[in-house]
Amino acid sequence: MNLRIVNNKSLYRIALFVVFMSASVSHAKDFCFLKAETYYEQTYCEVSAKGYGKHLPDFQDFKKNDALIQALLLKKPAARSGITLAIPRRTARKSSSSAIRPKASKPAKVERAAVKSTAVKSDLVSWRHGCQFDGELLNCTTQQYKLVGNKNNSALADGVLTEANRMGLASYQQDLADSAAVNDYLVSSYFHYIQKMLDIGLGGVTMSSGKFAFLFRDLTDRGLSFSQRFETMYRYLRKDKSTIRVDEKVSLGRAPNIDSCINLHYEIISCASARRNLLFIKVI
Repeated sequence: MNLRIVNNKSLYRIALFVVFMSASVSHAKDFCFLKAETYYEQTYCEVSAKGYGKHLPDFQDFKKNDALIQALLLKKPAARSGITLAIPRRTARKSSSSAIRPKASKPAKVERAAVKSTAVKSDLVSWRHGCQFDGELLNCTTQQYKLVGNKNNSALADGVLTEANRMGLASYQQDLADSAAVNDYLVSSYFHYIQKMLDIGLGGVTMSSGKFAFLFRDLTDRGLSFSQRFETMYRYLRKDKSTIRVDEKVSLGRAPNIDSCINLHYEIISCASARRNLLFIKVI
């Protein structure tokens, strides 16, 4: 047998590679809930956070599987974690491009929500008229908004990372077939969610309104509590945020299409782009 001798320099490079890969894997587990867009992805994050996900595939590989395979992968780890896993239905529901859109008389409304609902009529007067992006600013006719990102813990209010600070989403109590009721609930809940993410300094990594509405349907279709799942998500995000520094850099990059933006109570503009959700806060 021929043995190839590896010199110290090569061993050093290999060691650095192993350390780098370990650090990358560890970092991928951090803020897992920020990447979770479906029930099974959220369950993946919860199982991993509880220490039972060591035999699960990498998160990005996990996402590539359909719901049934994801459920099978999670079945045993979820049981060990004390999580009762909802089994997928035989026919998977197609993904929705739901989004929250403004009314003429009210700040916002859900357009094409994750229920059967007609879209907002295009002839309604829109707040978007006269709005233009200018660097990190969104200048509108009567108001200016500034792009916000993440904040490290030294810039946060006291107590926001403690157990006392809860997500506190109201639970949905009405008929899911009532599209108007669902619309109103998603509007108020999304605004509340955005405010709570800003509270803990994660304004640069929020969920778009469309993904928020899709997750509402994904959970409620399985008979699960949307508000409780978000409470679980927020608990783990607070925990991660208390120990992990975040990137505070704010950069607009390529300006999003203004039609992808929604106005939340004239306080926050949320714009969904291809890679991330952008938040613009009203300048006082």
